[in-house]
Amino acid sequence: MLASMIVLSRRGIQTTFLWVWIPVFLSMPTIFWVNIPGLPDPNFMQAAIIPMLLVLLRDQRPNMRMERMEWLILTYIVIRVVADFLSRGYADAQNYGFYLLTALMGPYLLGKYVISSRQMDVATAKTFVTLFLIFFAFFLFE
Repeated sequence: MLASMIVLSRRGIQTTFLWVWIPVFLSMPTIFWVNIPGLPDPNFMQAAIIPMLLVLLRDQRPNMRMERMEWLILTYIVIRVVADFLSRGYADAQNYGFYLLTALMGPYLLGKYVISSRQMDVATAKTFVTLFLIFFAFFLFE
């Protein structure tokens, strides 16, 4: 989260997306999280995306529209959180709702509003390919 905030303040949301969020998303396991009583349990990817989502909502709010895909994702999130609440209780439903908002809706919003130009398409693809080339050496070892 700290790396995300530092790059956001110095370089902006597009660079933070390329330099922080994509590497964290691809390289850090989602099984590791912080257990803070009474608060949702974020993993590395969720912690990195929270400041980005706040900046995205601040900057792009006038441009955001609820279209068909947004309604489908929101309906899916509501159904899953209600089902989790009915089956496992409030605490688990709260954590799962936070997880769905930061791991499902958050990346969708970043993809829709940050990757909005051909230049960002190419930069995102280059970042993915570069990271997979770096990971390739580790994959051979495994």
